[in-house]
This record gives sequence, C-alpha cells and structure tokens, in this order.
Amino acid sequence: MKLKTSVLCHQFDDKSGVLLYDTSTDISVLLNWEECASLQHDDDGGVRVRFSDSVVADLTRKGFLLGT
Repeated sequence: MKLKTSVLCHQFDDKSGVLLYDTSTDISVLLNWEECASLQHDDDGGVRVRFSDSVVADLTRKGFLLGT
C-alpha cells in the first residue's frame, strides 16, 4: 500500500458515503458507510474504515490507504 497525496474526497449530501478520486492515476473509490463493519478514529485526526476482514481504508489528512 502506498500513501496517496493526490486524492480528492467528496462526501455525499445525504452523508451516506464518500467518493475518493486519485488525480494521478484516474482511479476512484466509493466508500458506502452502510457497508462498513467498523469506523475508528485515530490520534492523527484520521479515520480507519473496515469493510471486511480483508478490505480496510485508512483516511488521513494527507491522503488515503486502501488495502485488500
């Protein structure tokens, strides 16, 4: 996994999830809060979102890490 610093994050108006868009690779990731298994805040002001045992997204102020 590599930290992405070229990411735009947009939260949907109904607060149902966020869309992450990496401008350097043209890749977008849709995170739907209803599908997440857990949501944890860390000490650095970031959020770790777990969707399953194998899919985790770490959202930080500098970018995001998405592991599968």
